Amino acid sequence: MAADYEPFVRLFAELRVPESPPPKDQWERVMMPRTRVAERRGEVHGYVYTQTFQTTGYLRHIVVDPTVRGQRLGHLLMADAAQHLVNSGCTGWCLNVKPDNVPARALYTSVGMKHAYDSASFEIAWATVLNQRVDPLSRVVSVAADVSGEVEAQFGLPAGQLVEAERLGRIVRAVRKEDEWAGLAAFDPLFPGSFPFHARDVRTACTLLQGLFAYARKTDSVIHFVVENHQALAQEMQAIGARPLMRFEHWRGALKG
Repeated sequence: MAADYEPFVRLFAELRVPESPPPKDQWERVMMPRTRVAERRGEVHGYVYTQTFQTTGYLRHIVVDPTVRGQRLGHLLMADAAQHLVNSGCTGWCLNVKPDNVPARALYTSVGMKHAYDSASFEIAWATVLNQRVDPLSRVVSVAADVSGEVEAQFGLPAGQLVEAERLGRIVRAVRKEDEWAGLAAFDPLFPGSFPFHARDVRTACTLLQGLFAYARKTDSVIHFVVENHQALAQEMQAIGARPLMRFEHWRGALKG
């Protein structure tokens, strides 16, 4: 419900992430239909925000009010989310968690999820991106619907994630090199940031970022992006001026009907 926006903003702070909560109109359009809240005596004490990509459920947020922690509310939210995803046809689920969030990692272990790989978010100035050399043999292209599955498989994404990204207004672009997919980004100019973001190496990443610059707002001087399961790229991007914002772990598990 729209009335849940204020509790959402209050609980969003518990995520302790660099970004601010989305404005109310964006929350109502994008997040509210996929957010389930836990109430007690008419007060919201937690929420879980999920996305569904064909057979994979992605838990984007799961938050419990600090005043009620230790009362198994997190377990209830996870169980509710699992049932909701199973009912939606999902056979697996995944999420991201900070490495030092010991209670959350214990909760996810208890429901059969396991650490799959490490990732990190970064911020880089557009000016820095535009000054980098790009790969002359690569080109930035749109991702047609009939090849989105091929691109998702190339970068280990859940089937349907790119279609959903475009439905939400993201700019989906890929790097094509020698008839192979070398990079991929789903860019949200309103954030501004890109997730997912994948590239073979730093030159491919800069090729991709320069291709996204045309869609950036003139008032934005930086872009955020996430490097998943690619430590070498993370180090290369940091070497050219990208500033690390947050490190996290990606966890996955199976869902039982």
